[in-house]
Amino acid sequence: MSETFDRLRRGALYRADDPDIAAANARAQRLLDQYDATGHDEQAGRDELLRELLGSCGEDVVVKPTFRCDLPAGVVAVGNPARVLREIDERDRVEVPDLGPR
Repeated sequence: MSETFDRLRRGALYRADDPDIAAANARAQRLLDQYDATGHDEQAGRDELLRELLGSCGEDVVVKPTFRCDLPAGVVAVGNPARVLREIDERDRVEVPDLGPR
């Protein structure tokens, strides 16, 4: 991974034309295109694509197409436009209570 990519993950200023960032962005765009092409009844495929795109996600996550994401997996980002705050760590682990049957 390049120094520029490391800077992005830390939330520091970075050059968006870095080859590693461009490659990660191209990969993300391919996954987003696949995600957006899925149908409502293809939730298992959507889940797999989300995990590949985001690095991980919880169970029963629903994101309706069209979905846009151009940040690397494993980071916390906020704002509009989004800015990377930090890498995901144990602070982000949340226990979700069982809400019973659907």
